Amino acid sequence: MSNILIGDPHCLCGEALCNYMMQLDPDLFIEGFDAVEPLEDRAREMKPDLVIVDTDMAGWDKLSLPETKLALIVRSVKEETISNSGVEGIFPRNISSKVFLKGIHEILSGGTFFASDADMSETPGFFTKVPPHNFNLTGREKEVLSYLVKGQSNKDIARALDLQVVTVKLHVRGICRKMKAANRTQAALTAKENGWS
Repeated sequence: MSNILIGDPHCLCGEALCNYMMQLDPDLFIEGFDAVEPLEDRAREMKPDLVIVDTDMAGWDKLSLPETKLALIVRSVKEETISNSGVEGIFPRNISSKVFLKGIHEILSGGTFFASDADMSETPGFFTKVPPHNFNLTGREKEVLSYLVKGQSNKDIARALDLQVVTVKLHVRGICRKMKAANRTQAALTAKENGWS
């Protein structure tokens, strides 16, 4: 079992990412944090195999974990100079979960990971906007999914779309079925990977 800590300032995204990656690989234990201080405290206590930090997280560059492997999640490879000392990997935000997992395994096995052109070919380019995959969703399901991606609760979605909460639950169930997602969190993560924002 490998222990990984992920720092992501977006609570829902971080939680979804941790849960999804552990579903993909049960040999990983991943814990998420939305602030640097608790992440650093946990890393000192746990001595994880890898810490991955989103560069949108305030104070990430002040992390002091000299004996811990560190990788970064970045908006684009161009924003980072690969020469960051002690950084074992750079993960652009627009890579697929499959490539993300591949990179984690490369780092855990003693290597480094910096996304190559081949890795990036599996996903849209940095500056291209592709229409989101619609998964054969109805118009109403697409509306509900757009709120799921933003992390809205069923109650919030019902209020925004002037629906009953029970109706929203039915739409969420339909979305999960069509997207082959185990739950709303996985559906939101899959949607983001397929162009929803």
